[in-house]
Amino acid sequence: MQGLSPVLRPGGIMKLNKIGFIPGLVILAMLVSNFCCAQTASKKVYNRAEVIYLHSNGETPAPDEETPDGRPVILPILSNLCQAKGVIIPVDNIFGFKATSLAPDTVVLSWRPVVRYTDPNTSIFKLTKYVIYRAIPGASFTVFDEKDSLTYSCTDSASVAGSLYKAVAVDDMDNTSGYSITVDTSGKVYAYRNDIDTSRDTYTKLVVPSDAAGVVYQGGDNDIHLEASRVQEDEGKSCTIGGVKGTISTSISFDAYRYKNREKLASLQFPGKVQITLRYEIDEKGLVKNTTLPAGRVKEKMGLYYFNGIEWIKIPATIDLVNQTLTAEVNHLSKYALITGLSNPTKLTLTKRIPPIITPNGDGINDFCFFYYENPKGKPVTLKIFDLSGSLVRQIEESIPGQIKWDGKDSNGDIAESGAYVYQIQAGEEVITGSVVIAK
Repeated sequence: MQGLSPVLRPGGIMKLNKIGFIPGLVILAMLVSNFCCAQTASKKVYNRAEVIYLHSNGETPAPDEETPDGRPVILPILSNLCQAKGVIIPVDNIFGFKATSLAPDTVVLSWRPVVRYTDPNTSIFKLTKYVIYRAIPGASFTVFDEKDSLTYSCTDSASVAGSLYKAVAVDDMDNTSGYSITVDTSGKVYAYRNDIDTSRDTYTKLVVPSDAAGVVYQGGDNDIHLEASRVQEDEGKSCTIGGVKGTISTSISFDAYRYKNREKLASLQFPGKVQITLRYEIDEKGLVKNTTLPAGRVKEKMGLYYFNGIEWIKIPATIDLVNQTLTAEVNHLSKYALITGLSNPTKLTLTKRIPPIITPNGDGINDFCFFYYENPKGKPVTLKIFDLSGSLVRQIEESIPGQIKWDGKDSNGDIAESGAYVYQIQAGEEVITGSVVIAK
């Protein structure tokens, strides 16, 4: 028999052809040795492969042939692709995790099967189980149930109102996915920090009410996984907002991933308002972590901002000094941060109006005028546009807290005539006025 040499397929980490019988056995011994070491030293194995023996001339042996030592032609072994690539490829998150209440004390949890790692091109050789966690109100998460790899639902027949649920998937080498989204008995969806096990930060989160949760459950390739992650490189950095210098204390990115190809979405809009909460820490000197702001001045000098791709924009937020959090209502996902050093106003204040001249012709350049403001009293905000004769051209209600935009159109949907217009932003009895110009 001709000498045989091993080739790893699929996605193998080496290819050895046209070598002699003895070197082939040496390489096989090395592979088996590495396999044994991987078994004892680490269980972080992320893919399977097969060693297929080829003749030294590159030809594939017949199915009934055996290797010189009597072993089958095809010998399954483990291939630690993450070590070969120098990266870790975890099991993919569970998509479509959902709670359906059948009765006041009965909840059915369901999810779609996990069939891949977070690299969508890497399929799982063998998934072994799903682990479901539950937290009743006022308690921490504990394991509630385990299901085999072919079961995609479970029932809590003694559910307590307000209980939270989440799950992970586990493969045959004990590699575990990140947590699924968290759900509760009312149909709300939550996304916590993806490093929650090490950070112990249970305050930072995204809360999607049940009437907006349909965005997550779109079905098929369009199902969405939500995740919050710390942006450590932002923290401690200086930034200038409205000519005033501030410092980023905490930075969190709330992200959405579509099931198809595990695509990270550039943005995600919700049909209604969702709630985000960010938490700040206080160091041993009594300062807000990553800044020089004394903890006693948080209410005066800390705000919640989102990054629009160019600059930080402040949004209205409620400060909780006991739990050290700021909470706001938004309708889109973005990167959000707690920034110190900028004073918080006590009345309706316009912080920015851009651009001063708009050209609403649909070319994507200066088609809108954006008004950014702070509304500390939280009253409903209305934008009114008047022509110079005092006639009302358009009235727009606030949909995103802290900002309103005008597209240059009148109340009939037609683009207004070129010229100057007066805007009026009103919240309760507080009013801000100014001018904006349309140029065609």
